[in-house]
Amino acid sequence: MADTHLTRSITSTSTSWTLSVWVKRALLSSTQYIMSWGSSGSTGNGIGFSSSDRLQYYSEATGSNPTSSGRFRDNNGWYHVVVKNNAGTITLYINGETLDNTGGTSGSALNSSTMRIGDWVTGAYHYDGIMSHLHFIDGTAYSPSTFGETDSTTGEWKIKTLPSVTYGSDGFFILKDGNSLTDQSGNGNNYTLAGGTLTKTEDCPSNVFATMTQLGTYDGTLSNGNTRVKTNQTNYRYIASTLGVDKGRYYWECKLQEIGNYMLSGITDTPSFPASGVTMLGNGSYDCAVYTGDQSANGGNGHLYHSSTSNASNTNTPGSFMAAFDSGHILTFALDLDSATKKLYIGANGQWANGSGATNQTFDNATGVSIVTPANTNSGFYFPACGDYSGTYGHWEYNFGNGYFGTTAVSSAGTNASNNGIFEYDVPAGYTALCTKGINSF
Repeated sequence: MADTHLTRSITSTSTSWTLSVWVKRALLSSTQYIMSWGSSGSTGNGIGFSSSDRLQYYSEATGSNPTSSGRFRDNNGWYHVVVKNNAGTITLYINGETLDNTGGTSGSALNSSTMRIGDWVTGAYHYDGIMSHLHFIDGTAYSPSTFGETDSTTGEWKIKTLPSVTYGSDGFFILKDGNSLTDQSGNGNNYTLAGGTLTKTEDCPSNVFATMTQLGTYDGTLSNGNTRVKTNQTNYRYIASTLGVDKGRYYWECKLQEIGNYMLSGITDTPSFPASGVTMLGNGSYDCAVYTGDQSANGGNGHLYHSSTSNASNTNTPGSFMAAFDSGHILTFALDLDSATKKLYIGANGQWANGSGATNQTFDNATGVSIVTPANTNSGFYFPACGDYSGTYGHWEYNFGNGYFGTTAVSSAGTNASNNGIFEYDVPAGYTALCTKGINSF
């Protein structure tokens, strides 16, 4: 959500209340509020994550600060957050489990003020990530089992999409299966988008889509739910996705928004490397990446860097491999790990590279780059990745199936027989989005 926030006036002074919301974190190591209320900073109350990635409730008026002792730094999975105030006693929960608290358990009543979703009452400390199924209960303290349950087969905590609750006068239910701010509780307590852009996402607690991960040694910045990657370094670095795969066929897209030097997009089997390491995508023994930035010293855009070898000296990278492209162009990737010969196919603007520096419209005629079977690599998995060595900034915007490049929706969705994800171009037959339902389908 970055700088996105929602607002609504409340009048309740209830001493008991409950927040239940599913969140997927993006930016880490910074104070971020999921929800807050109060007429000023001195009367503010809020629920969110601290700069040390701990779940916390904070009351400026009372100085109370119940905080979890554990940290929550997963960029891939969804957390079910429940904060319960039972007549002045706060309890924190994640995925149905009661959290050990530091900072006491004292909770404040609601107060007649503005309730905000996505930041602190003064407009600072924006939440950066995704939210879904946000319930706020005015007047009753509910436990997590009201909103979620343990799956009898997998043992995982899963969502109850229609919990049985009494919402109270200022209670509400928003962000149900989309970005609608219309209250689904029946109270008519609708919210208003007061700043930023609220985008719909296919990523949800029951189907987790890949994003890029902040955990690693990349020197750039991530935003828009970790789908926007911007460079900011003078050393070779790369960043990889949260999901890696060792079987199946997957498709994703990457839009070039700003071109920097030595920009590369492709795959790696090594999603992170030592902090002291200095390496570029494609330098690893099992990496495969295409130059997507100005690197004239190596022959221009559209050349491959594969297994430490560039351009025609590698039999897998004939000639310049594909035509040059520029900012605003969309790269397409199709990873085939099911055929006898594993391959990565790369295209641009709806056409697949045929290996001669040109592109063609028919996927079957595309030239895939042969890659090693995942089981024979360092990690046993392949991950989408990007990186560069840049004196000028560049950035990519990835679409792993949410149907957006940053905050801009695809112009006209292509066909997708798997029904997993929304993409700009047609998904090749037999391929699916890099998401948990896609992975489980193979």
